[in-house]
Amino acid sequence: MSIELFVPGRLCLFGEHSDWAGKYRTMNSELVAGAAIVTGTEQGIYALAE
Repeated sequence: MSIELFVPGRLCLFGEHSDWAGKYRTMNSELVAGAAIVTGTEQGIYALAE
């Protein structure tokens, strides 16, 4: 059995990594909250898995 996979790319206009790095605020409350503008794209990684 085969399955086709697609993982979309993303475009960060600013705030690179601030979307996932916010987790560190739970460990250090002195970190200032960040902001990001991120959008998905039609470009990405295609794969065929068996």
